[in-house]
Amino acid sequence: MWRILYVHSSDELYGADRSLLRLVRDLDRSRFEPIVVLPNDVPYPDRALSRELEKLDIETHSLGLAVLRRLYFRPQGIFRLLGHGVRSVSQLQRLIQERQIDLVHSNSSAVLSGALVAQRAGLPHIWHTREIYAQPRWLGRMMAQLLPAMSTRIVAVSDAVRQQLVADGCPDKKISVIHNGIDLGHFGTHQAARQRLRAEWNIADDEILVGMVGRISRWKGQRDFVAAAHRVVAQYPKARFVIVGDVPPQQEELRTELLRQISKLQLTERIRLEPFRLDMPDVFSAFDLFVLPSTLPDPYPTVLLEAMASGLPVVATNHGGSREMVTEGTGLLVPANDPLTLAGALALLLEHPDLRLQLSTQAGKEAHARFGVAAYVQNLEQLYEDELFVARN
Repeated sequence: MWRILYVHSSDELYGADRSLLRLVRDLDRSRFEPIVVLPNDVPYPDRALSRELEKLDIETHSLGLAVLRRLYFRPQGIFRLLGHGVRSVSQLQRLIQERQIDLVHSNSSAVLSGALVAQRAGLPHIWHTREIYAQPRWLGRMMAQLLPAMSTRIVAVSDAVRQQLVADGCPDKKISVIHNGIDLGHFGTHQAARQRLRAEWNIADDEILVGMVGRISRWKGQRDFVAAAHRVVAQYPKARFVIVGDVPPQQEELRTELLRQISKLQLTERIRLEPFRLDMPDVFSAFDLFVLPSTLPDPYPTVLLEAMASGLPVVATNHGGSREMVTEGTGLLVPANDPLTLAGALALLLEHPDLRLQLSTQAGKEAHARFGVAAYVQNLEQLYEDELFVARN
């Protein structure tokens, strides 16, 4: 049996976290044993991913990993990042020796500790790239050099990620594109959950609920979502809006800014801000439309797959991995950083329930045909076998 050390960048349950959870849950345990390391360099009060891994009886460790975060991009932050790197490499090396690890899988290009310890231990290293470094450009070019130098194989979550890496100088031959998969059976219209959540949020049966799910950040597009809603509400009094998601650790000012925008536009009665929830299939059941207005390219937004699998008509910005999910007839793509056009797309769907039905039906079919978790896990298992074979020969 091969032991795989997974080094991850957060202890939450957003897209990349759930992707890791599905992977280690469904691994063929007759061939692979997963051991997971999660960061504690920033506070995670809920330890959401840790708790789910514990339920699966998967060995999990919490360390001060070196993770690229905005809070470290300042003079004093660099020293903290370096300190985490030095300490975590020593701790990971001890873990590798004690548990006789065969391969290291870094589940985000933002986590550096796995690459450092794999190179030091002479182990095959898969660097799973779930990010597009659009800004600042120097960082994208740096990562395109660092990733191939410190890994035996790079996994890109989308062709958009692969294209960006190649454009910045990464050798194409070292990259494998493996799309995320989701638990398709969990998503659909759950009528009881729909009624319960809409009652909780005070949404009437005849109102159309437009939803967005994602971590509150400067690039996920919550501010554009609010600006588009402001243009829509006067024309469509039955339209209501919900934003589900929390801010990153130690960035509470982002929520404050968003609430200030909602208040300034007098939308407090029309837009709800909800914290991140674990019952995401129920949340999607409560929605009538789903919007993902990312202002920068989203590498491969799993939440969009989940919305499609739930049979929701979707509107997303026309860049990044979204273009590999939303095809003709499954949703609408709009330009990024353009609340006016986004509002027009919402108005079109609000005005035409037949179009909403057509898109939702096709989106559900597309998701079930292309985005199951089994293929995702099998593709990575085959990659492990290939890398381990090369390492042994």
